[in-house]
Amino acid sequence: MFIRERLNKSYSVSSYFLGKNFAELPFQIIIPIITICILYYSVGLNDYNIDKFLILNLIAILTYWAGTSYGLLLSVIF
Repeated sequence: MFIRERLNKSYSVSSYFLGKNFAELPFQIIIPIITICILYYSVGLNDYNIDKFLILNLIAILTYWAGTSYGLLLSVIF
Protein backbone atom coordinates (compact mmCIF):
# COMPACT_ATOMS: atom_id res chain seq x y z
CA MET A 1 0.00 0.00 0.00
CA PHE A 2 2.83 2.37 0.88
CA ILE A 3 4.58 1.80 -2.46
CA ARG A 4 1.38 2.41 -4.43
CA GLU A 5 0.62 5.64 -2.57
CA ARG A 6 4.22 6.79 -2.87
CA LEU A 7 4.14 6.25 -6.63
CA ASN A 8 0.97 8.35 -6.77
CA LYS A 9 2.83 11.05 -4.78
CA SER A 10 0.16 11.04 -2.07
CA TYR A 11 2.73 11.74 0.63
CA SER A 12 6.47 11.61 1.24
CA VAL A 13 8.43 8.94 3.06
CA SER A 14 9.08 11.17 6.05
CA SER A 15 5.40 11.98 6.54
CA TYR A 16 4.54 8.27 6.32
CA PHE A 17 7.25 7.41 8.84
CA LEU A 18 6.18 10.12 11.30
CA GLY A 19 2.51 9.24 10.93
CA LYS A 20 3.21 5.57 11.51
CA ASN A 21 5.31 6.29 14.60
CA PHE A 22 2.74 8.65 16.12
CA ALA A 23 -0.04 6.15 15.48
CA GLU A 24 1.90 3.38 17.25
CA LEU A 25 3.12 5.60 20.10
CA PRO A 26 0.33 4.76 22.61
CA PHE A 27 0.91 1.04 22.09
CA GLN A 28 4.67 1.48 22.42
CA ILE A 29 4.13 3.05 25.83
CA ILE A 30 1.21 1.02 27.20
CA ILE A 31 2.45 -2.50 26.36
CA PRO A 32 5.78 -2.20 28.25
CA ILE A 33 4.08 -0.58 31.24
CA ILE A 34 1.52 -3.38 31.50
CA THR A 35 4.27 -5.98 31.15
CA ILE A 36 6.38 -4.38 33.87
CA CYS A 37 3.38 -3.98 36.20
CA ILE A 38 2.76 -7.71 35.97
CA LEU A 39 6.39 -8.80 36.19
CA TYR A 40 7.46 -6.35 38.89
CA TYR A 41 5.27 -7.92 41.53
CA SER A 42 5.48 -11.48 40.15
CA VAL A 43 9.22 -11.78 40.70
CA GLY A 44 9.12 -10.19 44.16
CA LEU A 45 10.43 -6.69 43.45
CA ASN A 46 7.61 -5.08 45.46
CA ASP A 47 9.78 -3.00 47.79
CA TYR A 48 7.37 -0.02 47.48
CA ASN A 49 10.03 2.24 45.98
CA ILE A 50 8.34 4.25 43.24
CA ASP A 51 11.63 5.55 41.84
CA LYS A 52 12.88 2.08 40.98
CA PHE A 53 9.52 1.16 39.50
CA LEU A 54 9.45 4.24 37.24
CA ILE A 55 13.07 3.74 36.13
CA LEU A 56 12.29 0.13 35.25
CA ASN A 57 9.26 1.31 33.23
CA LEU A 58 11.39 3.87 31.40
CA ILE A 59 14.01 1.23 30.58
CA ALA A 60 11.30 -1.13 29.33
CA ILE A 61 9.76 1.57 27.10
CA LEU A 62 13.14 2.51 25.63
CA THR A 63 14.00 -1.16 25.05
CA TYR A 64 10.65 -1.69 23.33
CA TRP A 65 11.26 1.35 21.09
CA ALA A 66 14.75 0.09 20.23
CA GLY A 67 13.34 -3.33 19.33
CA THR A 68 10.60 -1.95 17.13
CA SER A 69 13.08 0.39 15.43
CA TYR A 70 15.42 -2.52 14.77
CA GLY A 71 12.54 -4.54 13.32
CA LEU A 72 11.62 -1.62 11.07
CA LEU A 73 15.26 -1.34 9.97
CA LEU A 74 15.42 -5.02 9.10
CA SER A 75 12.17 -4.82 7.16
CA VAL A 76 13.53 -1.86 5.17
CA ILE A 77 16.80 -3.67 4.42
CA PHE A 78 15.17 -6.86 3.27
